[in-house]
Amino acid sequence: MLEVVFSDSARGSLIVAQHYGAGEYHSGCIGIVGHHADGSPLTEAEVQAELEKAEAKERAAWERAVPLGGQPGDVFVFPLALSVGDIRAEDFARRRQETLERLWAIDADGKEQAAERLRKAQTELERLKGRLQEGEALRIWYGDQPEERCGLSWLMAELQPWELPKCEILLVKLPEWEQDTENVLLQHNGWGDIEPGRWHRYLSLAKPASPVLCRKLAAQWRELQEENASLRGMLNGQLVSLPEDVYDSFLLRELDKMPERFREARLIGQVLGKYALGIGDGLLHLRVEALIQAGLLEVETPPEPGDIAYRRTLRKRGGL
Repeated sequence: MLEVVFSDSARGSLIVAQHYGAGEYHSGCIGIVGHHADGSPLTEAEVQAELEKAEAKERAAWERAVPLGGQPGDVFVFPLALSVGDIRAEDFARRRQETLERLWAIDADGKEQAAERLRKAQTELERLKGRLQEGEALRIWYGDQPEERCGLSWLMAELQPWELPKCEILLVKLPEWEQDTENVLLQHNGWGDIEPGRWHRYLSLAKPASPVLCRKLAAQWRELQEENASLRGMLNGQLVSLPEDVYDSFLLRELDKMPERFREARLIGQVLGKYALGIGDGLLHLRVEALIQAGLLEVETPPEPGDIAYRRTLRKRGGL
């Protein structure tokens, strides 16, 4: 069974899940970072108690898990940030690299990372096509997170699987909400959130993708390419084109709670953690840059050389 995911974190977790739970459990490396509500550090006894609790939880997860089977080479990943930027069919690869470079500019080596990510995705796509031509089955893991939903439609347009002989495709959609074994309600932000010991739980959700559905998804992607909006995302259960400032309201909402001077990293972290929008820090950094250009914010202290771009101090302006 071939597997497709749309983020590096999902790929890593899925590869571990292929053999997670097989054989005898062996303790791994577990670290504890924390403190009391008043800021005081944990005692040695408290740290040891937390380590034992984490170890027991990991052992229980291993014993409950059912290995998915397969090999790392069966897992394909396409982390192309397809919900952001220019997606016109003409010169698609160059346009995609330009978008990835903008998103990854938060890192000093972002340009090189973007080029490498695109190169790997192109190689993986050709390798996937070859194996499908040989008649192997394909399972695609997706959800309503913008990158996964765009990735699904893009992949159908690229593969045109309805033309392949004996091509079996299964779609596994990630539930929006789930209650775990400790009765905690979880809201997922993509398959990258799923721990290796939990992937097997979702196999029963797999549904076959008919040729008609594959054509519909491919047509949806081509329509989005013609519209070529700045962003794409889910609205009322539909994948649609969106304006570039659609996420600004969330930034402004959290900006209201910030002091006059603040760290941009804190603002971005608040938005990512609170609203589960399914977007990355690179996109939010670009929107902060737009607020700076609009005169609503100014840079007070730039990041250290070689540091992540949003590790800087900003000051409110323009009546914020």
